[in-house]
Amino acid sequence: RSQSVVSNMAAATSDSIGAAIGVAGRRGPKRVFVERDYSRGTAVRFEMKFPRELEGRVDEQAFLDVICRINAICDEAEHIGCASCLEGTLAWLTLFTIHMCTRTNYEKCLDTIADYVRQKNVTLFNPRGLTMVDPMERGLRVVSTISLCVCVCVCV
Repeated sequence: RSQSVVSNMAAATSDSIGAAIGVAGRRGPKRVFVERDYSRGTAVRFEMKFPRELEGRVDEQAFLDVICRINAICDEAEHIGCASCLEGTLAWLTLFTIHMCTRTNYEKCLDTIADYVRQKNVTLFNPRGLTMVDPMERGLRVVSTISLCVCVCVCV
């Protein structure tokens, strides 16, 4: 009997966690993912595919423009030029203590992506009942879009 109680509690906990994080096939917000594109190697880049789950919710070209801009910022972050070489050399010469005083170009680009996603949520996604999650929150593995449940209450 105690074993069945424990397994029932585990199942209930699993269901509530699933509902909270929106696991596919369970209650909660629906999530749509745009996976990483490894066709050009391991550089951070996301697939330029429009998820069919978003058809009718957001304009395809507007969505692809957002993904394209995120990809462009990621390309800028991973660009190796004079500035990044100087940054690496200064880090090495200061035993990497310079990173306590300044942010790296990569960190600045990640902040730019976060700001851009926040801006697009306000102007493009939120009015349509969607929210795009900053890719850094998912370890730069996916760009996820959450379909928000909009409840309308009528007070009499």
